[in-house]
Parts: sequence; C-alpha cells; structure tokens
Amino acid sequence: MVEYLTPKARRKLQEQVAELRKRVSELTREYGGAAGFGDGDSYHDETVKMLEEEVRNANRFLAEIQSVLSGSEELPTPQQFEKVAVGHRVGVRLPHDEDVLESVVHVTVVTVNDVRGLSDYFDQTHELLVSNRSLLGSALLGKRVGDVAMYGKRIATIESIECAHVFE
Repeated sequence: MVEYLTPKARRKLQEQVAELRKRVSELTREYGGAAGFGDGDSYHDETVKMLEEEVRNANRFLAEIQSVLSGSEELPTPQQFEKVAVGHRVGVRLPHDEDVLESVVHVTVVTVNDVRGLSDYFDQTHELLVSNRSLLGSALLGKRVGDVAMYGKRIATIESIECAHVFE
C-alpha cells in the first residue's frame, strides 16, 4: 500500500531531519569530550550514560522520519469536493461538544504520517488535524455536505468541504 505525505508535512519533516542531524553531531561531540574525562565517579558516569541515551533516541527518531520520507509519495491536491477525502478541510458542526469552543470547527483530514509533520500548525481547538485512520477522520471520509458522521458516541454534520491548506 502506498503511503502519502502532503508537501507541507514533507518540508517540515525534512527540517526535523536537518535539526536532528545537527543535534546528533552536537551530542556526539559532547559525548566524545565527556567520555575522555573523569575517573569513574558516579556523576561523570551518569552524564555519559545520559548523553549515550540521548544520541540513541535522536538516531532512532531520525531513522523513523527518514523511513517516512523515503517510503511515501506526495499526496495529490484534491480535485473533487463532493465527498470528503484525505487532503480536505471540512467545516463540521459538533453539537454539544464540551471539548470544542465553537459549534462549527474546521477539520483537516490527512494521513497518519502528515499528523507527525503538521501538528505544530494546528491549535486543535479551532482548527483540528486528524488522520484518516482516527475515529473522526474515518467517519468523515466519503461524506457530503449535509451528511452526518458518527464517531464514537458523537456526531458531526458536514457544513463545507474545501482543499486543505497543507498543499501550500
């Protein structure tokens, strides 16, 4: 199965790769300096262990992001707006939802990989970012304006369908 990624998420993940490479380089220098000093005292040993763990975590995260980038194709810009699909920004009415400040909110439906790259761009109060595999995202797929989507014990009425801002 082909995995997709929006252009905006791809750029954000590429930025994260560059930042992580820089961080790993800095940590490696710190580790090299720390490993060469000390005489076995517990503070020094603990510092070296922390640096080693941080380098491992950064490398693991770097590998995950690189895997997403290399294993995904660019999500095509939606051409139809009759039915909700991945890449759409959907205006939905969420009646009686205490978690949302407004009764009509915009929900951008993207892939799971996009959520990782785009989450910083959405406040999750007025503009929701959901994956196509989430309860709400999967309930919206295929719906038309005026349709009601059931997700869990909640309902969402589709008010509008447009192209998401993730193709900029």
